[in-house]
Amino acid sequence: TNDLYHKDNLLEYAYAILAGYYNRFGDLKSANHYRKKHITYMQNRFGKGTQKYFESMFRAHLQFVSQGYYKPALNIILEIKKDINIASYYKNDLYGNLKFNHELASTYYLNDNFENAILIHKKNLKELESIKLKESDKIKLIKWETLILNDLALTLQNLYPKTADIELLNEAEKMYLKISEISKNVANKKIQDDLMVTQNNLSGIYLLRGELKKTRDLQKKTYEWCVKLYGEKSLTCLRQMASLGVAE
Repeated sequence: TNDLYHKDNLLEYAYAILAGYYNRFGDLKSANHYRKKHITYMQNRFGKGTQKYFESMFRAHLQFVSQGYYKPALNIILEIKKDINIASYYKNDLYGNLKFNHELASTYYLNDNFENAILIHKKNLKELESIKLKESDKIKLIKWETLILNDLALTLQNLYPKTADIELLNEAEKMYLKISEISKNVANKKIQDDLMVTQNNLSGIYLLRGELKKTRDLQKKTYEWCVKLYGEKSLTCLRQMASLGVAE
């Protein structure tokens, strides 16, 4: 059909496919050109506040992040924030508000706006407490809690060089230790893999505070634990051995 907004018109998909194609092959200018056309088309066809319009905006945000264009990504997600109805967009999803705000915090982090990212992560931890009253999937809860705690701690850690406030490192250490306590007895590979990342981040705290023995001891303990879980030839443990070498 020649009607651009007819229900059978495939431009809804064509613009998105072209944007993804050019993005994968590194033609960022063309990728962003078609992504913009896609957003405009979806707004004109379905309306600015619709599910499909917001989906096109989220795809644009993801594309900018993948390209390293963090400022445009922040502009997009802030524009979404102004208009989106979280309850409507994430229908029947306990984690809808958490998902959006975590994405927003992550985008602030990529823009070195650590202060705003920290505020959102702390707000998300409070929201997670209310979700715990309704959620029966304990593994899912642990994944979310450790994700937020880890991102919060990492943000505090990255704010430290800008302020030289040692309390930021002390607070981050508490977060990492809490993750270790939550995760250590959970028989889930993803959680255990993430715990190794947490331990490495914690050793980074000790290094920043000049506690070299603590750094080495923790890296050695983490490597030995990795070998026990996955074997010394696993890629995860080889990476951990490299981290141990740096600590030595």
